[in-house]
Amino acid sequence: VTFPADASAPLTYSPALTANKAFAPTSIQAGGVSRLAVRLGNTGTGTLNNVSFVDPLPADTTIANPPNAATTCTGSPVIGATAGANTFTFSGAQIPPGGECEVLVDVTASSGANSVNTIPPGNVTATGGVQNTTPITATLTKSTGGVVVNKSINPNSITAPGQAATATLT
Repeated sequence: VTFPADASAPLTYSPALTANKAFAPTSIQAGGVSRLAVRLGNTGTGTLNNVSFVDPLPADTTIANPPNAATTCTGSPVIGATAGANTFTFSGAQIPPGGECEVLVDVTASSGANSVNTIPPGNVTATGGVQNTTPITATLTKSTGGVVVNKSINPNSITAPGQAATATLT
């Protein structure tokens, strides 16, 4: 058998394992708490087993105390979320075809700069070599505003006993 010419065709790989993440609320003050949600999905036709991830948090972001870690994933999920830690881990999930689940944890941030939280390629995995091929990113915005209280007293001095003054807080 002879072939008349070499042939080629592009091959595009689309992993069945999907992931995205978000903070709620999306903006906090330094020291505030936000809920980090990592959503995992399976767009394939087979069950994904031992779905796991390692999420390195930004330098100024840590797991809150208490962590309030939870998941909607099935299988034998294990969440690694220790208060004060700067890494959030998860393992042991099973996601059926077309299924989705979430892994949740509370985080806090210590500085006024925005925190960009990225799970790098290869840090979300499943049995059989399945892994994320692109970064999974969410930004926690820090607000610098706070509560400002102004006061005024009228009149600003009292000269006799029993004289009234009005204090106004705005």
